[in-house]
Amino acid sequence: MKEYSTRKYIKYVQINITCPNIETADKISTALVNRKLVSCVQITDTIKSVYLWNWKIEKNHELVLTAKTRARYFLTIERTVKELHPYTTPEIIALPIIKWSNEYLRWIDESLWLKTVDFENNTVIKEEKEKEKEKEKENNSKKTKIKI
Repeated sequence: MKEYSTRKYIKYVQINITCPNIETADKISTALVNRKLVSCVQITDTIKSVYLWNWKIEKNHELVLTAKTRARYFLTIERTVKELHPYTTPEIIALPIIKWSNEYLRWIDESLWLKTVDFENNTVIKEEKEKEKEKEKENNSKKTKIKI
């Protein structure tokens, strides 16, 4: 049986990440959105997790982050979560998105890697590439005016 790379066919994913407390959840969700790795993160209130750890059954209260993004950002998201997460083995699971509205997918794409947000001042900062494009347009319009 032939195997197919999911990377080729799955473009959008929903990533679930569990966190031990609201501080960790807030830190990770803010970093992911600020770095334009995800368009949105929903923080689900406390859940109870039952799992096997070091051959013992553990029971803990956790929060779940649900992030929407493109599949190609998964490895960077995973690295970011691991750098900010207190667990040695955090849950980071990507689920494929099979069907979404076109408007929602467009919003996701527009949210990723396009702008930098200054959360302290609640403003959007233009990226260098956007500034360069604007300067290029200005220069082109000046050249056009000179030619006429």
